[in-house]
Amino acid sequence: LSDGMGTGSRAAIDGIMASSMFSKLIVSGFSFPCALRLVNSAMLVKSREESLATLDVLKLNLYTGQAIIYKAGATVSLLFRQGKISEIKKSAMPIGILRQAEFGTVHGGLRNGDMIVMMSDGAADNNIEEIKSYIRENGFSYDLPEKLCAIARSRAINHCDDITVAVVKISVNED
Repeated sequence: LSDGMGTGSRAAIDGIMASSMFSKLIVSGFSFPCALRLVNSAMLVKSREESLATLDVLKLNLYTGQAIIYKAGATVSLLFRQGKISEIKKSAMPIGILRQAEFGTVHGGLRNGDMIVMMSDGAADNNIEEIKSYIRENGFSYDLPEKLCAIARSRAINHCDDITVAVVKISVNED
C-alpha cells in the first residue's frame, strides 16, 4: 500500500508509481531492501519537485505464518487477534526524501483467525479509535475495507486526502 504525500493527481501518481514499481521489482526477484532503494532513487530523480510516498508492505509466509511488515513513512497498521487489537508502528522516513531509504520492520507470527488492517493516513488520522471499535464489534467481513473507508470518509477533517484500506485475514485451509 502506498500513499503519495499531499493531495491531488501528483500525489496519486507518486503513490501508484511507488507501489507498482516496488511490486514489479519484488516479482522480478529483488529483495525488499533492494527494491526499496531502487524505488527511492526513482522518486528522487522523477522531477525537479519533491516526489514523496509512503510504502506499507506485508510479507507473509503462507506455510509457516511468519510475517514481516515493512514500513516507510506509513501510518499505523492493526493486528486483530482473538478480540484484541494491537497497533503496529515503526518509524521510517517516506521514500523520495533522502538518498538512503530504509524500511522500519516488524517481525511476528500470524495465526488462524488473525487479521491485519493496513491503511493510508487519510483513513487512520482522527479515525483510529472508531476503526478499532468497529473491528472489535463486527470482526471480519469481505466488505470490511469499504466499511472502514466509509467511517474514515464520514469523519474526515481534510476531505482532500486519499483513503485506502487493505485487510488480510488468515484462514487455515483444512483440505
